[in-house]
Amino acid sequence: MDLTLSYVVPVHNEEPTLERNVRRLEEHLQRFPGSRVLLIENGSKDDSWGLCQRLAKSDGPVAIEPFREPNAGMGFALQRGVVEEIPRAEPNRWLVLTAADLPFGFTDLDGLVSLLQAGQRPDVVVGSKAHRNSQIQTSPTRTAATLTYRMLRRVIAGMRTGDSQGTFMFRAETVRSIAPKIASRDFFWSTEFTYYAERAGLTIAEVPVVLEEAQRASTVKPFKHGSKMLKQLVQLRLRDAGLLR
Repeated sequence: MDLTLSYVVPVHNEEPTLERNVRRLEEHLQRFPGSRVLLIENGSKDDSWGLCQRLAKSDGPVAIEPFREPNAGMGFALQRGVVEEIPRAEPNRWLVLTAADLPFGFTDLDGLVSLLQAGQRPDVVVGSKAHRNSQIQTSPTRTAATLTYRMLRRVIAGMRTGDSQGTFMFRAETVRSIAPKIASRDFFWSTEFTYYAERAGLTIAEVPVVLEEAQRASTVKPFKHGSKMLKQLVQLRLRDAGLLR
């Protein structure tokens, strides 16, 4: 398949597991010649930045490119990766925005490949925990928080996409007009991305994923982060309606 990939990988205090996951990426991406991995280190307290630099110098089969974003926050890393890739947009290159621990392995990528092989051409593909065929095991508290947030996205912002926190895959050209609108620089970044993609009339396809065993304890606190994201959701809707600056 004539497909190349740019994996955008936020790196925040990932020193213990980063090399292993980058090696996994290198091995898998050999199937897609010309692919590259962007390691976006953002505000780490450990030696993640030094490790990113060492991995970039290794003589591996896939290009590893390190970038240092001084501000800690998932959204800072994702925005930086998208901004770096937009000027290098190529017709058959897809960006893959994922987490450093590759939570779904490559089942998200398999979903993208299956769609393209079937002749489908969505603008955005989401490796979605909300897909009915996904295999996800989380705590009852986390599951309840996810379902509540999904309902609030639909009620407050009219969003139809089931999972706004999964893996996101799209061509760089697709988001050229969306990226400047995104104000968030934390976990809400991908919800804003989804909101503006829907508002722009882009076609979003969700594909099933298999959640792998966690490599470290989650830093997500359902009530604390859920409350913050609810506030951000309301602000997003008001801002888009011109009622908030």
